[in-house]
Amino acid sequence: MLHKISELCKKIDTIKEMSDRLYKEKYGSVQYDRSTVDHLIEQIQALAGDIYNDRNVHPKIKEQQSKGEVDD
Repeated sequence: MLHKISELCKKIDTIKEMSDRLYKEKYGSVQYDRSTVDHLIEQIQALAGDIYNDRNVHPKIKEQQSKGEVDD
Protein backbone atom coordinates (compact mmCIF):
# COMPACT_ATOMS: atom_id res chain seq x y z
CA MET A 1 0.00 0.00 0.00
CA LEU A 2 1.60 3.20 -1.17
CA HIS A 3 -0.92 5.54 0.40
CA LYS A 4 -1.81 6.33 3.97
CA ILE A 5 -4.61 4.42 5.66
CA SER A 6 -6.48 7.71 6.00
CA GLU A 7 -6.35 8.19 2.22
CA LEU A 8 -7.72 4.68 1.71
CA CYS A 9 -10.56 5.39 4.14
CA LYS A 10 -11.37 8.66 2.37
CA LYS A 11 -11.58 6.83 -0.96
CA ILE A 12 -13.94 4.27 0.56
CA ASP A 13 -16.09 7.06 2.04
CA THR A 14 -16.17 8.75 -1.37
CA ILE A 15 -17.25 5.51 -3.02
CA LYS A 16 -20.10 5.22 -0.48
CA GLU A 17 -21.19 8.82 -1.10
CA MET A 18 -21.13 8.28 -4.87
CA SER A 19 -23.02 5.03 -4.44
CA ASP A 20 -25.74 6.82 -2.49
CA ARG A 21 -25.95 9.53 -5.19
CA LEU A 22 -26.11 6.85 -7.87
CA TYR A 23 -28.95 5.04 -6.10
CA LYS A 24 -30.92 8.26 -5.63
CA GLU A 25 -30.40 9.25 -9.25
CA LYS A 26 -31.40 5.87 -10.63
CA TYR A 27 -34.30 5.00 -8.34
CA GLY A 28 -35.32 8.30 -6.73
CA SER A 29 -37.14 9.74 -9.70
CA VAL A 30 -39.37 8.48 -12.47
CA GLN A 31 -37.03 9.81 -15.17
CA TYR A 32 -33.28 9.55 -14.51
CA ASP A 33 -30.38 11.03 -16.42
CA ARG A 34 -28.53 8.16 -18.09
CA SER A 35 -25.31 10.15 -18.57
CA THR A 36 -25.20 11.02 -14.86
CA VAL A 37 -25.73 7.38 -13.91
CA ASP A 38 -23.03 6.23 -16.33
CA HIS A 39 -20.62 8.88 -15.08
CA LEU A 40 -21.13 7.92 -11.43
CA ILE A 41 -20.61 4.24 -12.27
CA GLU A 42 -17.35 5.07 -14.07
CA GLN A 43 -16.13 7.15 -11.12
CA ILE A 44 -16.94 4.41 -8.63
CA GLN A 45 -15.20 1.81 -10.79
CA ALA A 46 -12.12 4.03 -11.14
CA LEU A 47 -11.82 4.55 -7.39
CA ALA A 48 -12.36 0.85 -6.73
CA GLY A 49 -9.64 0.11 -9.29
CA ASP A 50 -7.28 2.52 -7.52
CA ILE A 51 -7.86 0.70 -4.26
CA TYR A 52 -7.47 -2.73 -5.84
CA ASN A 53 -4.27 -1.82 -7.67
CA ASP A 54 -2.60 -0.26 -4.63
CA ARG A 55 -1.01 -3.56 -3.63
CA ASN A 56 2.59 -2.61 -2.91
CA VAL A 57 3.93 -2.70 0.60
CA HIS A 58 3.81 0.72 2.22
CA PRO A 59 7.33 2.23 2.41
CA LYS A 60 7.19 2.54 6.22
CA ILE A 61 6.22 -1.11 6.61
CA LYS A 62 8.91 -2.16 4.15
CA GLU A 63 11.45 -0.20 6.22
CA GLN A 64 10.25 -1.81 9.44
CA GLN A 65 10.42 -5.26 7.85
CA SER A 66 13.99 -4.67 6.75
CA LYS A 67 14.87 -3.74 10.33
CA GLY A 68 13.07 -6.85 11.62
CA GLU A 69 10.50 -4.79 13.56
CA VAL A 70 7.45 -6.26 11.80
CA ASP A 71 6.59 -9.82 10.82
CA ASP A 72 6.23 -10.48 7.09
